Amino acid sequence: MVLMDGLRAPGQLFEAMSEWNVTGMAGVPATFALIFRLAGDELGRFGQQLRYVEIGSTAMPIEDKKRLMRLLPKTRICMHYGLSEASRSAFIEFHQSENRLNSIGKATPGVEIKLADHSGRPCSTGEVGRVLIRGPTTMSRYWNDAEGTMRAFDGDYLVTGDLGHTDEEGYLFLDARESDIIDLGGRKVAPQEIEAAIVEHPDVQDCACVGVVDKHQLIGVKLAAFVVANQSLNTPQNSRSLVAHLRRRLEPYKVPTMIRWVTAIPRTESGKIQRHKLANLS
Repeated sequence: MVLMDGLRAPGQLFEAMSEWNVTGMAGVPATFALIFRLAGDELGRFGQQLRYVEIGSTAMPIEDKKRLMRLLPKTRICMHYGLSEASRSAFIEFHQSENRLNSIGKATPGVEIKLADHSGRPCSTGEVGRVLIRGPTTMSRYWNDAEGTMRAFDGDYLVTGDLGHTDEEGYLFLDARESDIIDLGGRKVAPQEIEAAIVEHPDVQDCACVGVVDKHQLIGVKLAAFVVANQSLNTPQNSRSLVAHLRRRLEPYKVPTMIRWVTAIPRTESGKIQRHKLANLS
């Protein structure tokens, strides 16, 4: 195993891969985004050498997945889904599931994943429900926290805090974190759906949506979008273009009423959006 001390320069990574004839590579989505930004398609040099690539920790943009597949056509590219309490509970292999790249795949062998509503009723195909996991990948308990352990389980299933649905072939799709759901006057909105529509706009590099308190509205909460541009822009003009773009793709109540252009979206080291910091910016 070759361990790199961070990813300060892709050139150092490539030198180590060549020197040690590396055949496997693991990283988070932010790792590959940085490689693409700083080194373009150079990773493709190792298309004959790399037998597998393993990715995890947070969602990866579809375009980055497709780029990896193009650069590494013979490499097994796997992405896992899990959390600290249920590590690597589902997998997807990009080349084998190229028509389901927005899915997290299927349960790891020996692991059972089910979707259910809050009453415990199993969800049908296409119906959104809570993602529950049972199997050897799940924790047994929290250390010295009996109450936290009790809250973490529904029977013998671990409650992930994620919401998702399955398709007719059994692929699992994540829709949102329960804690991320925005309540707009009784209408529940998953920010991930809005974000997916926003990044389709050609002027957008990155974005995140949150609900922010609006004392001037009866519903008390408004939908705010924080957007990073992929080029210099005229903010008012691009805001109008973005709103028009979203109105063609979303129900009216899902179109953000506040758009703020920022230089970066606050994220953790693994690439997860820090939504609480965005709410404080509003």
